[in-house]
Amino acid sequence: MRRKLLPLLLLALSAPAWGAYAYGYHPTLSYTMVSGPSDLLNYTVYVQLSGTAFKSYINGGHIRNSTTFNGQTVPADFQFDTSSACNGSLGSTRPYFEVESWDQVTGIINAHVGPMTLSHTTSWQPYVCYGDVGVTTYQGGTQGQAWDPSFVFISHLASATSPIDSTSNSASLSNTGATNSSSGMIDGAASFIGSWSYYIQDASASDATNVTGYPITVEAWVNKSGSANSDAVVSKGYYNTGGQYGLLTFGNKVTFSTNADSGYQYLTGATTLSYGTWYYLAGTQNFTNKYVYVNGVNVGTNAFPQNMSLSAQTTHFSINAGSFAAGYSDGMQGLIDEVRVSNVQRSADWLLTTYRNIASVGTYWALGSESGGGAANVTLTPIIM
Repeated sequence: MRRKLLPLLLLALSAPAWGAYAYGYHPTLSYTMVSGPSDLLNYTVYVQLSGTAFKSYINGGHIRNSTTFNGQTVPADFQFDTSSACNGSLGSTRPYFEVESWDQVTGIINAHVGPMTLSHTTSWQPYVCYGDVGVTTYQGGTQGQAWDPSFVFISHLASATSPIDSTSNSASLSNTGATNSSSGMIDGAASFIGSWSYYIQDASASDATNVTGYPITVEAWVNKSGSANSDAVVSKGYYNTGGQYGLLTFGNKVTFSTNADSGYQYLTGATTLSYGTWYYLAGTQNFTNKYVYVNGVNVGTNAFPQNMSLSAQTTHFSINAGSFAAGYSDGMQGLIDEVRVSNVQRSADWLLTTYRNIASVGTYWALGSESGGGAANVTLTPIIM
């Protein structure tokens, strides 16, 4: 029997590149952002995604559903993955992430992804997958999973009503006189008018912000518009009479104080802070030395061998209210953003990388182009009979 090539066509449907999701990106975070000769372990990176694609569906975008996470409205059908199939196991091949904010109208997502090993030699290239009407729950994990467990407090200060703790400790702070500013380093920031303008947590013996013994790291972004007294930015108790720790801008210079069994000790950096400028401030302490940093650069080091005072465990934790326990506030005038407290000593490379990541994310982060569209690819194949 003579076989003929018949004009019959078989529709071969190839799977979409983004699994069940209709759309995706394959961005790059350059390894040149990482400071130092070694990888950073348990690091969480900040990324911003913006464009029409990240608007809600009703606003002309490709994100179909929203949900609530940590008090914020966030995208539901949205995730990061290590594969374009977008079907990885959460916490393994699919990283945890926290959406700090999402503007459904403008299509801007601010997110923190991790914790991961951030390479100093190889760029990070995740897959961003979104657009699935069937996904209605948050895909980033539970509160705190996106961060190194050594963080005892993290607040992005995007809401003026009450700071939201991004760690699993869920510390709750009340607000007196603080307002919200849209001019933060990431999304919004907290705005303070000086004395009696602060966030504070009631004293608690079980409070997770207690850091007994060393090491410790306290970080914050600060933009001063005026000076009060000692200008406490973040503190546990009254910074110089029984408190545990305090990050201040005393005399418009970064100062880190700790109280130990041997007494109150502080270190002030050499750099003078100007009004109207954002600075990334950090104070760290190990068992022998105290360090202060401005914009990821060490501006002061001194030997302070001591052990953190155990008598301060029941003092309050506050933002911009350093001497509240003494009957008055000692906060600064200006803006504060991205407050973080850790029970480890963050390295100079970690701090400089964090400065670069937040201050210049656009320099290192390239989103690329959207692909997908939800339709399977169609190929035509002739059949020989």
